[in-house]
Amino acid sequence: MDNSNKKYSFLRSYIHGEVAFGFWGFVSKGLVGVNALLIISQLDVYRYGLYVLIFAFYSLVTSVTLRPMSQVIFNDIARFNTEGRVDKAKKLFLENFFIRMSIAVFLFLGVFFGADVIARFYGEDVAILFRILSFVFVADAFYTSVRILFQVHLRFTFLIFRDVLYRCIKLLFLLGFLFFAQLNITEAMLAHVVALFIVVFMFIPLYAKLYRSWNMVSPAKESVFLSVVKTHGKWSVFSTMVSSVTTNIRPWLVQLFINTEAVAIFSIAQSLFGGIKTFIPNSTLSALFPREMSDKSRRSYILLRGTKYLVLFSLILATAGFFVAPLVIKLVLPQYLASIPLFLILLPALPLVNFQSMASKFLVALRKQRAMFFISIVKIIIRIVLPVAFLYFFGLVGMALERVVSTIIIGVVMYGYMLRCNVLDVSWKTMFTFDEEDKKFMTRAFVIMRTHIREIFAKYLTRSL
Repeated sequence: MDNSNKKYSFLRSYIHGEVAFGFWGFVSKGLVGVNALLIISQLDVYRYGLYVLIFAFYSLVTSVTLRPMSQVIFNDIARFNTEGRVDKAKKLFLENFFIRMSIAVFLFLGVFFGADVIARFYGEDVAILFRILSFVFVADAFYTSVRILFQVHLRFTFLIFRDVLYRCIKLLFLLGFLFFAQLNITEAMLAHVVALFIVVFMFIPLYAKLYRSWNMVSPAKESVFLSVVKTHGKWSVFSTMVSSVTTNIRPWLVQLFINTEAVAIFSIAQSLFGGIKTFIPNSTLSALFPREMSDKSRRSYILLRGTKYLVLFSLILATAGFFVAPLVIKLVLPQYLASIPLFLILLPALPLVNFQSMASKFLVALRKQRAMFFISIVKIIIRIVLPVAFLYFFGLVGMALERVVSTIIIGVVMYGYMLRCNVLDVSWKTMFTFDEEDKKFMTRAFVIMRTHIREIFAKYLTRSL
């Protein structure tokens, strides 16, 4: 069995991972903010809206080509590795890598040579931007394929450090363009692509080192990928595509019903909401949940209490965001004052998103892909009909309202399924009460966190001396 399972503890692994994500995530968020401010300050509202729409195209294409089954593949690799079936884990990893890289190369060629055709849908000459963007398919597919190794081995620090390094390099390029040339959409996209490739090449030795832990294991002879697709995986293809497409089509709906400037205004509100959402400590759960699915009582305990704590924490963040974010917009981005009411409408969705995402991660870890498929049918109706209706009746405000309403409906459907199918083994009142078990949990969590932080400081202090 893989050595990553030695002395394993869910709570300890969760806290260690979230501390790493918390520290480096704070640095990463600062870099994201600086990068975004540089780009936004150099582009007028229309050009920034166009910038958002171009990346919406990328997200839309990858959502139906590279994203389907990604979470299912990782979940199965993690479970195979944990259960000692390393030959299957290795085979599935290799098959996934080959398939995704093949699709990425095809997309790169298609977008690079078909850029002139794609640009026609934007109403102006932006073909060069799509040729630059085409390289992202290859770099992104490589990273998303090999990052599974870091997740399987619980190397969360490397994952977040990679993001920090990427954003540092991107910032250097943006500053270089700003001071020595000009910073427009073309330069912003060049900075994104070049930084992405530099980080990929820098981390190849680390990818190779983790992969060598499988060197003594021969991959399974039969196709594991095909087996996953035929069983529970086929349901995920459709559900993932629907979820991604209905999310990434929203900027286009705003542009269709209103204009490109409205895309920029709503994007700022969404970015602020997304920035606050990243402070929720849930980055490691997808990697940890697959290890806890064999014990019904144990997994129920983790889901219900974990959901309760994350929802409470998100309520605190939402309250802070209510006062801080509007002030930031007024001081730093006065041209986007129209984003403030949209952001305030989005805030109630913060605890609801965590309520929903915990259920989603849980169902994926349980391999309830068929249930996720039928939930996706509900998502199609909600995330296509509601945005169109809300945009028509309420304008741009409707997009923010729709996010809150759709999150409530989908969350209720997910937990309703788990109630009906008796997936959990504890009373649901656990989520709405605070008992002795909560006190014990928080005490233990505090002790583990304090010990881990002390160990980190001791380690770096020893190195410095």
